[in-house]
Amino acid sequence: FLLGRMGDTKQALRLIVEELGDIKQAIEFVEEHRDNQLWDQLIAYSLSSKDPPKLVGQLLDHIGARGIIDPKRLIHQIPNDMRITGLQEKICRIMRDFELEMSLRANGNKIFNDDRVDLIKKLTTLQKRGVFVDTSPASAQPFWPSKALRWCWAF
Repeated sequence: FLLGRMGDTKQALRLIVEELGDIKQAIEFVEEHRDNQLWDQLIAYSLSSKDPPKLVGQLLDHIGARGIIDPKRLIHQIPNDMRITGLQEKICRIMRDFELEMSLRANGNKIFNDDRVDLIKKLTTLQKRGVFVDTSPASAQPFWPSKALRWCWAF
């Protein structure tokens, strides 16, 4: 924590991953700093740790669930011979989450566009509407600009 506050984020991340082995805390740390180089560093530490399959599996769980970073970034770096427990389920879940996110975005865009069209129609209707103007002499009021302008005209 202190190393991160002092600006030595890479060293702080290394301690979290290698000494504590706490991927959750490491992910929160990287999210807090919003640095793509830290993500790459976290992936590298996970792949070179004492138990890479376990850490990479945990990383896949958290990356896929939060949609923070593109999972391809991690998946492409996993060695072909690495055995990760439940890898197929993790990747299927990531794909389902992605599909759900795309569906939500599409529906949100549709709602936005429908609202936009309705508001434009309403605006157009209001702009085309007539305005009553009373031209009778009793309703006529002399036009006086603001007090500031009247004060300027006095000189």
